[in-house]
Amino acid sequence: MRLEKEAAEKAAAGEGEEKKEEEEEEEEPVPEEEEELEDGEEKPEEEPVEEAPKPKIRRKFKHLPFTEKDYAMRDPVEEYKIIKEVEDEVLNFKKENVKTYVVSAGILYGKGEAIFNSHIQKAWLQDPVRLPYVGDGNNRLPTIHVTDLARMVKTIYEKKPNQKYIFAIDNNKKPRQKKLVSSISNGIGTGLVESIDIPEKFKRAHPKMTPIQLDLDWKKSLLLDLYVNPSALFIKQDAPPAAEGGEEAEEGAGDELLEMNWHCKSGMSENI
Repeated sequence: MRLEKEAAEKAAAGEGEEKKEEEEEEEEPVPEEEEELEDGEEKPEEEPVEEAPKPKIRRKFKHLPFTEKDYAMRDPVEEYKIIKEVEDEVLNFKKENVKTYVVSAGILYGKGEAIFNSHIQKAWLQDPVRLPYVGDGNNRLPTIHVTDLARMVKTIYEKKPNQKYIFAIDNNKKPRQKKLVSSISNGIGTGLVESIDIPEKFKRAHPKMTPIQLDLDWKKSLLLDLYVNPSALFIKQDAPPAAEGGEEAEEGAGDELLEMNWHCKSGMSENI
């Protein structure tokens, strides 16, 4: 009896161990891949690994100045179309023994011309203490002393160059609005300047008034932003590359440098 009882206990213990092993086997997690294979589902696609963003390449653009041979590209706004029409009539005028020229002048100064005269008076009176410029003042302003303009016209009349459209501007290397206003303030004022807001509206200029007679809104003129080279007839320029393919030289390319006694060749900033 005793032996039978022990055998029964061992058999019961063995069944318990086998049941425990089966339970443990059931508790083991089945890999997802095996489940997908059993269920017939497709394996999900792996998400692409995001690459580190490439650094942005900042392209540098070189701003090239206008030259006298670009005059055909002029496209004025409605207010100034009459000026272009007059210039075109002069350039297209043809008559025996008559040569015509268009002298395109920068902003005049030196003899009371309206645009800069306002600043010169304010700087002289030191009222206001800080001489105003418009906006950030980084725009380029081509200028010329009225004495140099008169001498340039006289030289053109005497020498009669082949080039018909001529820029009348000085050789100011840094013609920024703020620098020009600062030079006036440093030369005859307190040396202080300040920025003012750009006006929303401007007065319309009358085309029949001269710069001395006309009470121009100086803010509008000082907002001009025009990057131009001075005339190659009066200021020596770097030699352009030779034409390829036997092309003809551009008009005025063969003209020699015209000698002229400059009054303010380097501009207002250096001569005030």
